[in-house]
Parts: sequence; structure tokens; C-alpha cells
Amino acid sequence: MTSSNGSGKRPAFLGIGAQKAGTTWLHHVLTQHPDLCLPHSKETHFFETPEVFDKGADWYGSLFSHAEPQQLCGEVTPGYLWTAAPPAASGLPWHNSHRQDIPARARDVLGPDIKLIAILRNPVDRAISAVVHHASKGRIDLANDDLQQTFRRFGIAHIGFYASHIAHWFTQFPRAQFGFYCLEQAKAHKPDFYRSVFDFLGVRPLETVSAEQSFQFAARYRRDETGVVIEEVPEKNRAFFAEGMTMLTPADIAVLRAYYRDDVMRLQDLTGLDLSAWHGDFPGL
Repeated sequence: MTSSNGSGKRPAFLGIGAQKAGTTWLHHVLTQHPDLCLPHSKETHFFETPEVFDKGADWYGSLFSHAEPQQLCGEVTPGYLWTAAPPAASGLPWHNSHRQDIPARARDVLGPDIKLIAILRNPVDRAISAVVHHASKGRIDLANDDLQQTFRRFGIAHIGFYASHIAHWFTQFPRAQFGFYCLEQAKAHKPDFYRSVFDFLGVRPLETVSAEQSFQFAARYRRDETGVVIEEVPEKNRAFFAEGMTMLTPADIAVLRAYYRDDVMRLQDLTGLDLSAWHGDFPGL
């Protein structure tokens, strides 16, 4: 897509997810490379939100109008990964069937040769982080809601079926065009991660990459044998969280593990990723 009015260049890569799996960090890393151009703000939502997609290719191209001639353009919108219906055995609802069109839309607009980056986090931890996020927005009442029913809302559990979503993306793009990364491994070996991502995109490595960025947190929590316990809450979120409260019980975590067990084993085969960092929740890895 070089737009007809010349307002922008054609993106050569997309960061597709997953939500709550380090995509803000990924965006921060990519924006430091002088040979890459990303929109001034993360998450365009172009391919996932019908009203945004209806703005058209020229509007999308305008988000990259600041690109220099030598730069590769791309963007990171973590919701793009979420594309497949939930496994029937999960019993989860599916109210967002329009999301199945995301990969085809990306291919139609950007062509068949774009590169796709997916950074994946232990889906149990990702779901816990999503609960915290939605609670901080007032969408979940941690003191009164049935948390296991809450997993069925807002894609909290659904988004974590990575293998299903990736298999759906594979209907439009071959495996070779994907760069898959495990968040836990990437955080443990940051220089290797930076080098691998830049190599995947075909740009030179950088001698220095700043991994530091200030993030506002909704609430700090720990996860141990007692469940998930809130430890620190910013003043602005004290209406939603209480320090010392148990947010999820071991039984809640067991539900999440049961949701994802088969999908995680399939994911390892699909992507070739080393998922041993998830062994605590999925002993077969």
C-alpha cells in the first residue's frame, strides 16, 4: 500500500501481539532503530476495528508520512493476534467474529510479503495481567464478581489460545514470514532478543538499545501457592484494588491451566519456540 495520494509508505511489518505480553516494550525497542519508522503512537487498530478500517488505506498510509526514504515502516497493535474462535471444548463465547478477517485484511492491504512479529507470554500470566487491566478500568469488581465467569469476558481467556490464532494467521501467510518470541526468554536474554528481531526485519544490529521505559502500573501483585495477591496500588486505583487482597485463588489458576494445556502443546509444535519457562504451569514442556 503506497497510498494513491502519496501520503505514506507501505508498512513492511506488523507486530501482532499478544496483548499483555510485552508489546509496549517491543514498540519501544523498534522505535530506537534509525532504519525503522513506526507511527507516533502505538496501536493503530486499523485491521481489527471496522470503523478504523473504513477510514481507508490513504488514512493508514498517512500514519507513516514522516518516514525517511531508507526506513522500513511498520506498527504494533497487539489485538491483531486475536483472530480465531475459541476451542469448542472451552465453552467460551465468541462475540467478535469480525476479528477472523484481520489476517485477510492485512494481506489485501499490505500484500503477501509482510513480516509479522508475535511475542507470547505464559497464557496464565497473560490472563492474570488482563484481569488487573480490566479491573483498573472499572469493568471488573474483584470483590464481588465470580472470577471464573469473568475469564469469559473481554477476551481475558480467549486471547491466550495462541496456537489457534496463529494457525488462523497461517491461512494467509507462510510460517517463514513470522518471527515468534517467548516474552520470558526475551526478558532473560535481552541482547539476543534485540539482535534476533532486527535480523528478522533485515536491519543492522544496534550497539546500544535502551530497555528502560517508565510504565504506569495498575497494581503490583505476586503470584505464589496462595494465589495472586495484590501488593501495591497507586492512589488513583484504590477504588478498584486493596493491598493484601487475594485476587485469584489456586482454583482460579487451575481453571486457566486447564483451558490452555492442549493449546500450549500445539503452540510449541507450530512455532518451534522454547517454552520451558512456562513449565511451572504446563509440566509437559
